[in-house]
Amino acid sequence: MRRIVAAFRDRGLIPGGVDDLLSAEYDDETIGLATGFTVPRPVLPLVLEWANSAAGED
Repeated sequence: MRRIVAAFRDRGLIPGGVDDLLSAEYDDETIGLATGFTVPRPVLPLVLEWANSAAGED
């Protein structure tokens, strides 16, 4: 995830001063592989709104 975000920032697709919206979570059993992602609490309403609108696009 960090490499992708860094590449987008290098290309100017993501502003440099913006906080990351996704943070990869790791555990000791899956070394090098993310077990999931977290988002900052203030972003949750946006994610839920997006998920609800996407679910209605059938």
